[in-house]
Amino acid sequence: MKTNRKWIVASSIFIVMIMLVISAIGVSQNINNPALESVVPMQRVINRLGIAIGDWTSSLKDSSNLKADNEALELQLAQMESELQAAESVMEAQPYLAAAWEAKRENNRRVIEAVVISKSKGNWFQTFVIDQGSEAGIQPNDTVVTGIVHEGEFGAYGLIGQVSEVGDGYAVVQTLANKETNVAFEIRRTGDQGILEGDLDAVHEGFLFNAEANVAEGDDLMTTGISDYYLPGILIGKVTSIQKEGDQLVKRLQVETLVDFQKIKSVFVIQEANDE
Repeated sequence: MKTNRKWIVASSIFIVMIMLVISAIGVSQNINNPALESVVPMQRVINRLGIAIGDWTSSLKDSSNLKADNEALELQLAQMESELQAAESVMEAQPYLAAAWEAKRENNRRVIEAVVISKSKGNWFQTFVIDQGSEAGIQPNDTVVTGIVHEGEFGAYGLIGQVSEVGDGYAVVQTLANKETNVAFEIRRTGDQGILEGDLDAVHEGFLFNAEANVAEGDDLMTTGISDYYLPGILIGKVTSIQKEGDQLVKRLQVETLVDFQKIKSVFVIQEANDE
């Protein structure tokens, strides 16, 4: 049965070829004969079949090219996403790196770099432990800061808190996010002074000693250095609101800290150079 089918297919192909040859001869000699007339319909079918096959193969080729293009685009997208993540990491670290560079140029202060190795429970860094301690010269009440971006500039120090405990190879830091922490401040623009209270929030409450003090929203607050707890001139935050309560002799403030107490990774412990 299979042999008969083969012969039928072969015979059909042979007949088609004969008819195509006759058609070609007839066309070239402008012959009008019955054989040519019988070939024309079949020739049309064959031509249409050839066009369809050509379109199909072109479509396959285009599909293959499109798949290759998509793969190339996906690869480029993956590379761009990787580069973007790397750039974001650099930008996130940039304030600290810039502050580290400035720290190396400090002449009147000793700067000890450290990394956070553990923290208190919760999202906020109320207290945390760093990987440097007494062997590095760290002492209780040392000022702890990190690099921040302020007024569009890299390299400024932002106040984190102070060292509360020191051991061999570690130190515990208590931050402004701890409600037990208070810090004396002065307004950078005017020098008016007050006290800022610790708070588990980005916005802290504070008050000025002088109810008539010159203060405005957006003013920077800095450490005063009038106590043993913090060195002077360290940025704390900026004033977000001002309120004078009735007949009270104080002017209350709300201050947004410049350090994000949820994302502390690396810090500087700073001391006066003669404290070594």
